[in-house]
Amino acid sequence: MGEYSIPLQIIKHRGFFDHEKLIQTLQGWFPENGYDPAVDLKQKPSMLRLGHDFLYKIKGNKKVTDYIKFYVEVSLKEYNVQGVELIQDGKKIKTSEAEILIEVSAKQEADWQKKFAGKGEFIKWLGEILEKRILKYRINDYYEDKLIAEVLGLCGLLRDTMGQEV
Repeated sequence: MGEYSIPLQIIKHRGFFDHEKLIQTLQGWFPENGYDPAVDLKQKPSMLRLGHDFLYKIKGNKKVTDYIKFYVEVSLKEYNVQGVELIQDGKKIKTSEAEILIEVSAKQEADWQKKFAGKGEFIKWLGEILEKRILKYRINDYYEDKLIAEVLGLCGLLRDTMGQEV
C-alpha cells in the first residue's frame, strides 16, 4: 500500500582507506542483518588520468513481517583511486587514496505482498483502515525507528572501516 522513506544518509571521505576491506564490510553487512543483497560493480576509466573511478551499488530487501518489508540501497562512489604504500608501525602496508561519496537510502513498504490491492473496493478500504488507523503508530514509530537504527549502524560501520573519527 504505502512506502515510507527515511532521509538519505551521506558519508564523504577524502584520504587513505582500505578498498578491499570497505567492499567486504559493505557486502558482509547485508547478510548479517537478514537482507537479500543484489550487487552492481562498475569501474570507469578516469578522464584526467589521475586514477580510477569506481561505482558500486548494492541493494537489499528484508522481510520484517508478512506486512512490512525494508529496502536499503547503498551507492559507493570512489573518485581518483590510487594505490599507495604507507609505513604504519614500522610495516609497509598497501592501501588506497581517493575521494569517497557513500549514499545510503532506505524505505519500508507496507502490504508488500499486495494482499489488499486489486481485490475489490471493500478489501482496498480495509487495507487503508489497517494501515492508516490500526497499524499507523506501529509503522511510523516502531518499524521506522528500527530501519533508521539499522541504517545509522551501517553508516557507523562504514565510517569505522574508513578510519573516520566523526
